Amino acid sequence: MTRLLPLVLLLLLAGCAASQCDPSEAGFFTGIGCAVGSGYTARRDALTSEDYQSRVAAANAANEAGAAQTAEQIAQRDLAHERAQLARMEREQHDLARRLAAAAAGHSATQAQLDKAYRDLAALRRATRAQAAAAAPDPAAVARLKAKQQHLLALVARM
Repeated sequence: MTRLLPLVLLLLLAGCAASQCDPSEAGFFTGIGCAVGSGYTARRDALTSEDYQSRVAAANAANEAGAAQTAEQIAQRDLAHERAQLARMEREQHDLARRLAAAAAGHSATQAQLDKAYRDLAALRRATRAQAAAAAPDPAAVARLKAKQQHLLALVARM
């Protein structure tokens, strides 16, 4: 019997040397087999690698979230700038209408010039209001409207 005891122990240890040693699920015999074999080291290294990869993924996600938040803040700032510019343009158009009325009253321009200026101003006002009503005004369209308004201001100044 004493000769069989070392053989039985050897068989038990060999049976316990599992290829997937999970320290969290190790029992007494499995734990001994894992501690003796290389399975424990491999499992520990795999868990360490998974932990590192998880941390890298979390850091990347946090960076992406920060970049998205920054982009959102920039977009909100740009939107506020466009809306302020449109409001300023509407005030300038009101002043332009007063100047046209003064030019008409002073007879400093021909009726054809006045009619064209009033049509251009009405079209400019409609386009400006449409941009102001949009959820996100188009910066290129606002720039074109601003240029048209400057041109109309120059025409009225010459009347």
